[in-house]
Amino acid sequence: MGTHGCRTHTVLIVDDDAVLRGSLESVLGSLGYRVLSTGARTLPTLLATESAIAVLLDVRLPTMSGLSLYLAMTHRWPQLRGRVALMTADADAPDVRIWSKRNPAP
Repeated sequence: MGTHGCRTHTVLIVDDDAVLRGSLESVLGSLGYRVLSTGARTLPTLLATESAIAVLLDVRLPTMSGLSLYLAMTHRWPQLRGRVALMTADADAPDVRIWSKRNPAP
């Protein structure tokens, strides 16, 4: 993908599953993206120093809800609105369905 102006095409992955993170890093890296992985606790620090074009965010994180993290993240960094994709193995869970109706995200 290269660069767009002085910005690189960085994608952030926030997931506690190391195997899934590795798979996503491999696929996205092969497509030319710069991929950074992080946990919920270090995401704010990373976003303060990195400019990401997209975030892949796990709904079920061990330290906090990915849904809560999504709201906090898009409030603090409004440029990420519409650029965060939620990942979950349980998309039909009642809390996820209710939340996604109120807060549309891919």
